[in-house]
Amino acid sequence: MNTNKSDDISMKWIILLFSVMLYSVLNVTCDPLFFRKMTLHIPFIDYYVNMLATAWVYPFLYIILDMIVVISNRKIAVLAVIFGVICDGIFSGVCYFFSTINVPIGVNEKDLMSTIAFNALGHGMWRLWYHGLIATIIAKIAELFIFSYLYRKINSFFISTVTSVVITLVAHNLINDYYMLRNEQYHWSIIFTNLTLNIVTMVIYACIVSMVLKLRIHKLSYN
Repeated sequence: MNTNKSDDISMKWIILLFSVMLYSVLNVTCDPLFFRKMTLHIPFIDYYVNMLATAWVYPFLYIILDMIVVISNRKIAVLAVIFGVICDGIFSGVCYFFSTINVPIGVNEKDLMSTIAFNALGHGMWRLWYHGLIATIIAKIAELFIFSYLYRKINSFFISTVTSVVITLVAHNLINDYYMLRNEQYHWSIIFTNLTLNIVTMVIYACIVSMVLKLRIHKLSYN
C-alpha cells in the first residue's frame, strides 16, 4: 500500500515537472512562430486564409496550465506562468542583444541573409515580449482563476478549460494581436483567422488532455 502511494506521488511530480518544462519550451517557441505568416488552403471550398504559425501552439499553453492546476494546485500553475515569462524574457533578451552586434565585413551572401533574418527576429521577439508582458501575465493568471472556479463548480476539465480559454483568447488576441499587427495589410483578417484557429486547436487539445486526465492523471490529483 505504501509503495503504491509512493509510486503515485513520484509519478505525479514527474508529470508535473514535465508539464512545466513543456509549457516553458512551447512558450518560448511561440516567439519566432508569431512572425511566421502562413496561408492555409481549405480544399473543399478552395479558400485560402492567412494566419500566424503560433496559432497552432499558443492555445496549448493554457491547456497545460489548467492541467497543472488539476494535478497540483493553482499556486504551482501561477509559478509556472512566472517561470515561463522569465524564460521568455531571457530568450528574447539574449537574441535581441546578439542582433545588435555588427555584422562581420566580407560575410558571404548566405550568412548575411541568415544574420539579417536573425536580427529581425531578435528585435521583433524582444519588442513582442516587453510590449505584451503585462497583458500576458494578466491573461494567463485570469484564465487560471476562471478555470479553477468553473472546475470546482462543474468538475469537468473539458468544459471548464474550453470556456475559460475562449474568454481569455478573445480578450487577449483582440488587444495584443491588434497592437502587433495593426500596420499589416489585412490585419483584421489575420487576427480573426488566428483567433478562430486558436479556438479550434484549443478544443482539440482540451479533448485530448481531458481524456488523458480521465485515464490516469486525474487519479493523482490531491485537490
